[in-house]
Amino acid sequence: MKYLIFGVLLISIIALAGCSQTVVKYQCADGSFVDSANSCSSVNCKTDCPQLDCASCPAKIEYQEKIVEKPVQVLKYQCADETIKDKLSDCPVIPESQKISKLKSFSGDSDTVTEQFYLKSGLTIFKLNYEGDSNFQVYLIDGDGDKSIFVNEVGEYSATKSETISNAGYYRLEVDIGSSFTGSGFSSKADWSIDVEQ
Repeated sequence: MKYLIFGVLLISIIALAGCSQTVVKYQCADGSFVDSANSCSSVNCKTDCPQLDCASCPAKIEYQEKIVEKPVQVLKYQCADETIKDKLSDCPVIPESQKISKLKSFSGDSDTVTEQFYLKSGLTIFKLNYEGDSNFQVYLIDGDGDKSIFVNEVGEYSATKSETISNAGYYRLEVDIGSSFTGSGFSSKADWSIDVEQ
């Protein structure tokens, strides 16, 4: 009986020892399992990798800024004698006494003698406008003080007149608008304007 109990105990110990035993395995780089780490075959870095085939890559899209060329603007100068030159310094020098204004404008609301302005000989255009009820008179005064009347109208007036200037020189305009009756009495105020152009 003594041997029987010892045998049962021995069988039990062996059975228990078998259940608790741990088996250690190693997995190698190639995926296989071995009993020892030294059993794994050595792994070398791969050097025969395939070359990249750029022909199979998608096309690279490049955007280029569009340069718009503007036309070159050539500057020209119109001189006082009405010639066209490439440079301002190429224009002839005009004496101060011969300089003219292409357009001179005057305006007011009462009797006036304008400042002097230069006119060359030839055709001169006067654009006149008067907004009043009374007499509207315009005189042209030359450099010697002689004056000649070229407008004498009553009431509102708007016209373009031409005069031939015989002698180049400085001139003035004398504007007389007379007086008109308003509800509060006589008034010598009315709007007028004159443009002089050659």
